[in-house]
Amino acid sequence: MKTERLISIMLFLTNCLIFSPAWAGWSAISLQPSGNYAGSEASSVSEGQIGGTGIVITSQGDQVPHPAYWSNATPSGYKDLFSSVSGQVLAVGGGAQAGYLDMWAMWWKGTTQHYPVNSINSISSFIYGLDSGWAVGSLQPQWDGPQKATIWKLTDTYSEAPVSLAPAGSTDSRLFAITGASATDPGKQAGMVDGNAAYWSGTAASYVNLHPAGAESSIARAASGDFQAGWVETHPDVYRAARWSGTAQSLLDLQPEISGITDSQIFGMADGVEVGRIYFGSNAILDSRAFLWWDSKDDYVNLQELLPQEYTASRAEAVDWFDGKLWVAGTAWNGTLGREEAMLWTYYSVPEPSTFLLLGAGVGSLLFWRRRS
Repeated sequence: MKTERLISIMLFLTNCLIFSPAWAGWSAISLQPSGNYAGSEASSVSEGQIGGTGIVITSQGDQVPHPAYWSNATPSGYKDLFSSVSGQVLAVGGGAQAGYLDMWAMWWKGTTQHYPVNSINSISSFIYGLDSGWAVGSLQPQWDGPQKATIWKLTDTYSEAPVSLAPAGSTDSRLFAITGASATDPGKQAGMVDGNAAYWSGTAASYVNLHPAGAESSIARAASGDFQAGWVETHPDVYRAARWSGTAQSLLDLQPEISGITDSQIFGMADGVEVGRIYFGSNAILDSRAFLWWDSKDDYVNLQELLPQEYTASRAEAVDWFDGKLWVAGTAWNGTLGREEAMLWTYYSVPEPSTFLLLGAGVGSLLFWRRRS
């Protein structure tokens, strides 16, 4: 009986592996919180924590964005960080959350208690990325002045003085991502200077212009290791997903050769993977499809196809390897309920085809042995 049971289990596993659909290893779940929420968004993910926004309906019928995060991969993990001012969580990392309240960069440590960064003599500031106690974003010194790419070192409840990475003479610069930081080293950053994708190594002097010759504009929205990713505006209002490795000449076009694509953008990246969206039309919401690239325009996953039928559009904002899985955070449009919902896709690798053959051979051997016994 034990041998027969073992054979049955192995036959079942073989059938699951061989005849599983292309989505083997993938799953998707809506993180929409319960209660009086008109919608939600997920914009960042790190070490099993998802950062984003909950849209709350007030007694007057207004929709107010609440900074929020999810402590786990379920709707019940939702934590509302709203105190008295609207805002968003745009980055998570090391148990902290960061973004802004009203027009001021803020960060949290898991509760509604919020901590401002040092933004002396400025009228607005935002945090877009976190890594090892460093925050990156932008700071605007005066009403008619430029946004300046800025980095902060967070302390226990505040931050050290802001450090500007804005190149001399620039009129608009921002940092969107940070990677490779340590307690004493701010690592590398990616962002934009005057409409050109840019890359830094912690100082203003390290600025590298990634903008390709002849393009209208470009932005580096993500960074991982020595790579940066975002998009290039090749013609007016025509955007193509792109990846760099530290120089303008290293540009790699990641827009897939799929019929009907109008635009593509990358918002997040991790080791060997990029995420974003592809447009199949001109509607900013309804024609968007969440996409994932495995470092190539020919190796991709249309994440929209993983969603239930009521979700008619989507975008992927961030990605992270954690706990043996790939976590992809984003947002999907629920056409039935008419709202955006925070979405989490996860992926764990499945055995290669050679494993199927080995498993099948094992089953065959057991069957042969059983017949001989």
